[in-house]
Order: sequence, then structure tokens, then C-alpha cells
Amino acid sequence: MNCPQSSITAKLFVLSAGIALFLTGCTSVNFNTQDDVPAPQGDFGAFVVEMHTHFGSPTSYDGRLTGATTISEALKVSGAMKKFKSMDVEVRRVVNKGGRATPLRLPVQYEYRTRSVPVEQDYALLDGDRVVVTPASSSNSILNTLSAFTGSG
Repeated sequence: MNCPQSSITAKLFVLSAGIALFLTGCTSVNFNTQDDVPAPQGDFGAFVVEMHTHFGSPTSYDGRLTGATTISEALKVSGAMKKFKSMDVEVRRVVNKGGRATPLRLPVQYEYRTRSVPVEQDYALLDGDRVVVTPASSSNSILNTLSAFTGSG
């Protein structure tokens, strides 16, 4: 049987490429799964975290939105989790309803024992959102007692 030289070379190349792929496994092949897609980068707007105390004026933290920034992330980067052991949290947002700007208040439960926001309330923040943090009303029993005694509450 007489085979041309190029046919033998092509068969040897295909055979050696197949052996090389078999020996290296699938790690050398790029399947481009969803895990390979990079997270969105860039500037998606701004948010503010207002931290109120019983004494003095409130402090605020101006943050930038980078993708899906959540309430818990905003509380962490603003320092609110370090400043307050327990806190009441509310997101204030302006929505367009029927062509009119309408204020919206979203109360958020903060679990002081786990120092976290429940997943079902850990909303993604939007451009212009204001996260308002105050000391938890249940943690102010001494101030509530003094206010009741002095009649200033």
C-alpha cells in the first residue's frame, strides 16, 4: 500500500494532538463559563449613610455605588456597624411615580446579635439613596426613663 507522505504527517499530527489533550486533561481547554465573566466595574452613582446619635449633630458618609452595593455593605464601609451596637435602619429613596418625585421609606431590620441585615431586606442601593441610621429605640432605656422623668420626651 502506497500512502503519500503528507497524509502520514497529517495523521501523526492529529494523533499526537489527541494524545497531548488526553494527557493534559480538560484544564487546558477554555469552556468560557459564567464564572469567567468579570463583575461589573465602574461608577453607578452615589449613596449617603447618615448616622444620628442622641447627642450632637449627625455624621454622614458619602459612598460610591460599584455594581450591586447592598445595605449591609454600606453599613460596613461607613463605619456604622462599629459605631452602633444596635441600630434602627431606614432607606430613603425618591421614586418617579406618575411623573412626580415621590419619597419612599424602606425600614430595614438590623440583627444586632449577628451584626447583619436579613438577606430578604438587604436591598441593592440605587443612585441617590440615603441610609438613615439611629440608635435602636429599645437600647435607649436610660434615655427614655430620663425623658419621661423630666417630661421632655
